[in-house]
Amino acid sequence: MLDDFYRETPASSGPGTPANFDDPSLIDWERLAEVLGRLEHYEAAGVPVYDFVTHRRLSEVRLARPAPIILVEGLWLLHPPALRERFDFSIFIECPQALRFSRRLRRDRRTRGRSADAIRRQFHDTVAPMHDRFVAPQSHFADLRLQSPVSEQAVRQLAVRILEGPGHFKEAA
Repeated sequence: MLDDFYRETPASSGPGTPANFDDPSLIDWERLAEVLGRLEHYEAAGVPVYDFVTHRRLSEVRLARPAPIILVEGLWLLHPPALRERFDFSIFIECPQALRFSRRLRRDRRTRGRSADAIRRQFHDTVAPMHDRFVAPQSHFADLRLQSPVSEQAVRQLAVRILEGPGHFKEAA
Protein backbone atom coordinates (compact mmCIF):
# COMPACT_ATOMS: atom_id res chain seq x y z
CA MET A 1 0.00 0.00 0.00
CA LEU A 2 2.74 2.49 0.87
CA ASP A 3 4.18 2.21 -2.66
CA ASP A 4 1.07 3.90 -4.01
CA PHE A 5 1.91 7.01 -2.00
CA TYR A 6 5.10 7.84 -3.87
CA ARG A 7 5.07 11.46 -4.98
CA GLU A 8 5.15 12.06 -8.70
CA THR A 9 8.84 12.00 -9.42
CA PRO A 10 10.86 12.64 -12.52
CA ALA A 11 12.34 9.42 -13.87
CA SER A 12 15.73 10.80 -12.89
CA SER A 13 17.14 13.33 -10.50
CA GLY A 14 19.71 14.37 -13.08
CA PRO A 15 21.00 13.26 -16.46
CA GLY A 16 21.36 9.49 -16.34
CA THR A 17 20.80 9.32 -12.57
CA PRO A 18 17.77 7.31 -11.50
CA ALA A 19 15.63 8.65 -8.67
CA ASN A 20 16.29 6.99 -5.33
CA PHE A 21 13.02 5.19 -4.62
CA ASP A 22 14.49 3.82 -1.41
CA ASP A 23 14.37 7.20 0.30
CA PRO A 24 11.27 7.77 2.45
CA SER A 25 11.26 11.48 1.55
CA LEU A 26 9.63 10.48 -1.76
CA ILE A 27 6.48 9.34 0.05
CA ASP A 28 3.48 11.65 0.24
CA TRP A 29 3.07 11.24 4.00
CA GLU A 30 0.33 13.90 4.16
CA ARG A 31 -1.84 12.02 1.67
CA LEU A 32 -1.28 8.75 3.53
CA ALA A 33 -2.30 10.43 6.81
CA GLU A 34 -5.42 11.78 5.11
CA VAL A 35 -6.40 8.32 3.82
CA LEU A 36 -5.77 6.68 7.20
CA GLY A 37 -7.74 9.43 8.93
CA ARG A 38 -10.75 8.84 6.70
CA LEU A 39 -10.58 5.09 7.29
CA GLU A 40 -10.27 5.62 11.06
CA HIS A 41 -13.48 7.67 10.89
CA TYR A 42 -15.20 4.85 8.98
CA GLU A 43 -15.19 6.72 5.68
CA ALA A 44 -14.04 5.36 2.33
CA ALA A 45 -10.87 6.91 0.94
CA GLY A 46 -9.27 7.20 -2.49
CA VAL A 47 -5.81 5.64 -2.60
CA PRO A 48 -3.55 6.85 -5.42
CA VAL A 49 -2.15 4.32 -7.87
CA TYR A 50 1.54 4.73 -8.69
CA ASP A 51 3.08 3.50 -11.96
CA PHE A 52 6.73 2.50 -11.56
CA VAL A 53 7.29 2.44 -15.31
CA THR A 54 6.39 6.11 -15.86
CA HIS A 55 7.19 7.27 -12.29
CA ARG A 56 3.82 8.97 -12.13
CA ARG A 57 0.55 8.53 -10.32
CA LEU A 58 -2.17 7.25 -12.58
CA SER A 59 -5.38 9.24 -12.93
CA GLU A 60 -7.33 6.40 -11.34
CA VAL A 61 -7.68 5.91 -7.61
CA ARG A 62 -8.38 2.70 -5.73
CA LEU A 63 -11.18 2.89 -3.20
CA ALA A 64 -10.23 1.74 0.29
CA ARG A 65 -13.21 0.94 2.48
CA PRO A 66 -13.20 1.16 6.26
CA ALA A 67 -13.12 -2.09 8.23
CA PRO A 68 -12.65 -3.17 11.83
CA ILE A 69 -9.07 -4.18 11.01
CA ILE A 70 -7.04 -2.23 8.47
CA LEU A 71 -3.72 -3.66 7.32
CA VAL A 72 -1.16 -1.21 6.04
CA GLU A 73 2.10 -2.49 4.58
CA GLY A 74 5.26 -0.74 3.54
CA LEU A 75 8.95 -0.30 4.22
CA TRP A 76 8.87 2.91 6.26
CA LEU A 77 5.59 2.84 8.15
CA LEU A 78 7.35 2.99 11.51
CA HIS A 79 9.77 5.74 10.40
CA PRO A 80 7.61 8.83 11.05
CA PRO A 81 6.74 9.03 14.78
CA ALA A 82 3.30 10.52 14.11
CA LEU A 83 2.41 7.63 11.82
CA ARG A 84 3.64 4.80 14.02
CA GLU A 85 1.59 6.22 16.91
CA ARG A 86 -1.58 5.69 14.86
CA PHE A 87 -1.18 1.93 14.72
CA ASP A 88 -2.68 -0.32 17.38
CA PHE A 89 -0.19 -3.03 16.48
CA SER A 90 2.85 -3.19 14.26
CA ILE A 91 4.92 -6.01 12.81
CA PHE A 92 8.44 -5.77 11.46
CA ILE A 93 9.56 -8.61 9.22
CA GLU A 94 13.33 -9.03 9.22
CA CYS A 95 14.50 -10.32 5.88
CA PRO A 96 18.06 -11.32 4.98
CA GLN A 97 19.73 -9.24 2.28
CA ALA A 98 20.09 -12.19 -0.12
CA LEU A 99 16.34 -12.87 0.05
CA ARG A 100 15.52 -9.17 -0.38
CA PHE A 101 17.73 -9.07 -3.47
CA SER A 102 16.28 -12.24 -5.05
CA ARG A 103 12.73 -10.97 -4.53
CA ARG A 104 13.57 -7.57 -6.05
CA LEU A 105 15.35 -9.19 -8.99
CA ARG A 106 12.33 -11.37 -9.75
CA ARG A 107 9.82 -8.53 -9.32
CA ASP A 108 11.71 -5.86 -11.27
CA ARG A 109 12.49 -8.15 -14.19
CA ARG A 110 8.89 -9.36 -14.42
CA THR A 111 6.82 -6.29 -13.69
CA ARG A 112 9.12 -3.35 -14.36
CA GLY A 113 11.09 -4.58 -17.36
CA ARG A 114 14.49 -3.91 -15.84
CA SER A 115 17.69 -5.78 -16.63
CA ALA A 116 19.45 -7.96 -14.06
CA ASP A 117 22.55 -5.72 -14.24
CA ALA A 118 20.54 -2.55 -13.59
CA ILE A 119 18.78 -4.22 -10.65
CA ARG A 120 22.08 -5.40 -9.14
CA ARG A 121 23.59 -1.93 -9.52
CA GLN A 122 20.56 -0.24 -7.95
CA PHE A 123 20.47 -2.74 -5.10
CA HIS A 124 24.16 -2.20 -4.33
CA ASP A 125 24.14 1.59 -4.79
CA THR A 126 20.89 2.58 -3.09
CA VAL A 127 18.64 -0.25 -1.89
CA ALA A 128 21.02 -1.92 0.58
CA PRO A 129 22.44 1.33 2.04
CA MET A 130 18.98 2.88 2.39
CA HIS A 131 17.71 -0.31 4.04
CA ASP A 132 20.48 0.01 6.63
CA ARG A 133 19.75 3.71 7.11
CA PHE A 134 15.93 3.79 7.16
CA VAL A 135 14.35 0.33 7.25
CA ALA A 136 16.37 -1.75 9.71
CA PRO A 137 16.32 0.85 12.53
CA GLN A 138 12.51 0.71 12.60
CA SER A 139 12.55 -2.82 14.00
CA HIS A 140 12.79 -1.58 17.58
CA PHE A 141 9.52 0.35 17.20
CA ALA A 142 7.54 -2.76 16.22
CA ASP A 143 5.28 -4.62 18.62
CA LEU A 144 6.28 -7.89 17.00
CA ARG A 145 9.36 -8.87 14.98
CA LEU A 146 9.28 -11.88 12.69
CA GLN A 147 11.95 -13.52 10.54
CA SER A 148 11.31 -13.94 6.81
CA PRO A 149 10.20 -16.26 5.48
CA VAL A 150 7.47 -16.17 8.10
CA SER A 151 6.60 -19.56 9.53
CA GLU A 152 3.10 -20.99 9.53
CA GLN A 153 3.24 -21.08 13.34
CA ALA A 154 3.96 -17.33 13.49
CA VAL A 155 1.00 -16.62 11.20
CA ARG A 156 -1.29 -18.74 13.39
CA GLN A 157 -0.14 -16.92 16.54
CA LEU A 158 -0.75 -13.59 14.86
CA ALA A 159 -4.22 -14.69 13.69
CA VAL A 160 -5.16 -15.60 17.26
CA ARG A 161 -4.06 -12.17 18.48
CA ILE A 162 -6.06 -10.47 15.71
CA LEU A 163 -9.18 -12.47 16.59
CA GLU A 164 -8.79 -11.51 20.25
CA GLY A 165 -9.07 -7.87 19.20
CA PRO A 166 -6.84 -4.78 19.11
CA GLY A 167 -6.78 -4.44 22.91
CA HIS A 168 -4.80 -7.67 23.16
CA PHE A 169 -2.01 -6.61 20.81
CA LYS A 170 0.01 -4.35 23.08
CA GLU A 171 -0.27 -6.48 26.18
CA ALA A 172 0.55 -9.72 24.36
CA ALA A 173 3.53 -8.32 22.45
